[in-house]
Amino acid sequence: MKPKAATLLLLLLSIHTMNTFAQKKKALPKGVLYHKILNNQTPTPELIIGTGNQYTGEGLSVNTPNSLVRLNKYYSLAERFVKYQVRFSEDAVAVFQTDQGDLKAYVDLPNKKIYLGTNPVKEMKADFLDASHEYTVEIHRNYQESKLLINDLKTGKKAEISATMDGSGGVGRGSEGPGFFVGLQHDYYCFGLASGSSVLIRQISVISKESNLTLLLYGDSITEPEGYFPTADFPKSWTQLIMKKVKGRSMASGRGGTTIAQVLDRIKNELPYVKSKYVMVTIGTNGGNTEANLSELVE
Repeated sequence: MKPKAATLLLLLLSIHTMNTFAQKKKALPKGVLYHKILNNQTPTPELIIGTGNQYTGEGLSVNTPNSLVRLNKYYSLAERFVKYQVRFSEDAVAVFQTDQGDLKAYVDLPNKKIYLGTNPVKEMKADFLDASHEYTVEIHRNYQESKLLINDLKTGKKAEISATMDGSGGVGRGSEGPGFFVGLQHDYYCFGLASGSSVLIRQISVISKESNLTLLLYGDSITEPEGYFPTADFPKSWTQLIMKKVKGRSMASGRGGTTIAQVLDRIKNELPYVKSKYVMVTIGTNGGNTEANLSELVE
């Protein structure tokens, strides 16, 4: 069948067909998709830092309110987290989000709290916040659930808050309910200063929660049912049903509205580090079904 005639492409690929990606990547510990210690000695071209922010000997100093720094790596694994090592000024309200802004997580030093920018806002007091201490901040995604976790590296005190996406089950008359929007962390990790003087980012890591998989599913909205399934029905979605049948670990990496070229970009950023015996790709309805794109996807 000609690629132009395809409305849905379903490929089951053995991992050895993807070895060319793995050979081009620098070795990282299993499951670590990205890791970088930031300073003014090591070039970091994949970070788009914006105007007014600058590298120092200690890290990346973000000094400009409402100016986001973007990690130019595209991810959609449904079980992953980003981890920052951070120091805040005493007046800082820091935001950790993605470029689409579908999930925003805040650390608020003046009011000593953390919160998620949902509607209504979900927040928690964090009385241990102290500008003289250093912290790790983690933003987790586990399919429909997102979580913000902050850990004081000096005292070991922690605070975490989570929220679960509840899809409406449809659009308009097809909706089963109003749902609760949390966001699915599309597409590029960003961070910045919502207000205050500065945030110093010393390290960034992006980590998959599983590796050495039996099956990894890639695709568009077909493979991302967590965006529209009600929470109660999500275990019955086709991706979850398939993964339950798989012997061994499995995971999905779906993103609604994407094309073959965008799936290929995600595969390059994820698969060499996660490793999977088999890969299933469901894609084709959003365009880009050229012979060149399909050939690159398989090869």
